[in-house]
Amino acid sequence: MGLLQIIKEQKLKDNSRRVLLLGLDNSGKTTVLNQLLNEPIDKIQPTIGFQIKTLKLSNKVLQMWDIGGQKTLRPFWFNYFEKTDYLIWVIDILDNRLMESLTLLEEIVQENDRINLQFEVFILLNKIDLLPKGNGNGLNDDDTLQKKVDHVKMITSRTLQMDPESVRVIPTSGVNGTGLDQLITLLEDK
Repeated sequence: MGLLQIIKEQKLKDNSRRVLLLGLDNSGKTTVLNQLLNEPIDKIQPTIGFQIKTLKLSNKVLQMWDIGGQKTLRPFWFNYFEKTDYLIWVIDILDNRLMESLTLLEEIVQENDRINLQFEVFILLNKIDLLPKGNGNGLNDDDTLQKKVDHVKMITSRTLQMDPESVRVIPTSGVNGTGLDQLITLLEDK
């Protein structure tokens, strides 16, 4: 191996970041990941265990760890946090388990604070493409979505004891890619 190749590999390693994609089962983690990587999303199966994929951005390389969200897998989540730079928490915006999801996120952040692991948190409110259109309550679709985003921000900032402005909640659709460009921009800027 030549000196230039060694330097190139070290530079890539220095710009590499570890990202965990977590959330309850069926929240759309794998769909989001495949959409970010421009991979097919039509035959996605539930993730049993984990999968690791690489996302190359303009200024860094992200090692994306997509970890299954089934109840039987959740106790093992804590095994994956070492050397994690970013946590992307995916929530199905239509799932009636919102509080369960946010409680799990709170437990994860508190446990990792206790053992002094530091990572940034991004919350994706996924599946916005499935929100009902014209809900009949006088609110348009954007108002309804903004209310959900504000609600999650409020709960998350309170439970994670964070400034509401530092809680990054991004409405997304893993199916059509809505909002994922905002996530990429935030990850590139960090």
